[in-house]
Amino acid sequence: MFISGCVSADKDTTSVPNSTGNAVDTPVAEAPVTAPEGKQVAAPVPAESVYKYITWDYYVTDKISKYYEAEQGKNYYVVTVHFNNTGTATYSTNPFYWELTADGVTYSTDSVTFSEYVDSKTVDVSPGGKTDVQYAYLVDGNPTNISLNYDEW
Repeated sequence: MFISGCVSADKDTTSVPNSTGNAVDTPVAEAPVTAPEGKQVAAPVPAESVYKYITWDYYVTDKISKYYEAEQGKNYYVVTVHFNNTGTATYSTNPFYWELTADGVTYSTDSVTFSEYVDSKTVDVSPGGKTDVQYAYLVDGNPTNISLNYDEW
């Protein structure tokens, strides 16, 4: 199965969509979704896309425990994805399937994602399944436009 797409969050806007009011059959490109830093994001998406069944939020930090400190000019973006799979397909929380795009640069999960300090797990979320999972990304600077991308290869 190959699913690709994105939902985005723009820190500089104050418009926050209703996290429970997902529209159906609306292409992501035609329906930008924005939220200030740390707010939940929900996106109108095509039917049977993972984006129909998730919301996500994030926070920015320069340090995750005393063992993981971002080098100067970088920050950790810790993303929490909330799954509520009311569809008919199964989706994976595998950290390698989730990328963060920040101001046009795409980042893979950072190794701290696999530490005890980030609530990451690899499970399949089947129809009816609900779970939360976290991913950490080491990002250059303080981007103003971010999106979360799922690609099951």
